[in-house]
Amino acid sequence: MSDEFSRDAQVLRLRELIAKGAGPEDAWETAWKDGVTPWDRGHAQEDLVELVKSGSVEFPSNGRALVPGCGKGYDAAIIASHLRLQTVGMDISTTAVEEAKRNIHSSDTESLVSFQIADFFSLKAEPEDLFDLVYDYTFFCAIHPSMRVSWGKKMTEIAKPGALLITLVFPIDGEREGGPPYSVKPEFYRDVLGDKWVQIFEKETNDETFRGRKKVIVWRKV
Repeated sequence: MSDEFSRDAQVLRLRELIAKGAGPEDAWETAWKDGVTPWDRGHAQEDLVELVKSGSVEFPSNGRALVPGCGKGYDAAIIASHLRLQTVGMDISTTAVEEAKRNIHSSDTESLVSFQIADFFSLKAEPEDLFDLVYDYTFFCAIHPSMRVSWGKKMTEIAKPGALLITLVFPIDGEREGGPPYSVKPEFYRDVLGDKWVQIFEKETNDETFRGRKKVIVWRKV
């Protein structure tokens, strides 16, 4: 069975789970338990690794970072290790968070990373808990499009003035119906972030597998 066929089959199975699940927590937990995780490539996203190493963006030198929908925590570990930020990985799946904790255990960044079972949309915006950096890859495209306005509002609520938001915009494939993953375009992010955020960086992916379907865009909160 080819990797592409396997991913396609997993996407179809994932959509069945979302459609039949009693709620988001139930559906995503079942997906993780059953290994229906077509987005999980077993390592951090190359585009993120390249970005934090490249010097193309001036990242905060200290503070807190958030990775909603963190899965097994690969990207949270990269942010912590390369940017030395106190990084919170968050997922509504207990299985995903347990896997993330096992992955980070005994690493040289363990003291900088914590993982929580929590709902991003229920986060409280207390001043002492605001973030200097947020990273979103397969979170925006996983939520139903009707929730995107709430996504934009919550990003604004939980970020400090001057904070950065890294978005790996994927899958850019027109306005295909159905999901997850739901179709996205850069303007979908702009529309819901509004005038509270400005775009400061944009780059096409170097991943040949997703050439033309994925971009890295970084935003700064004004």
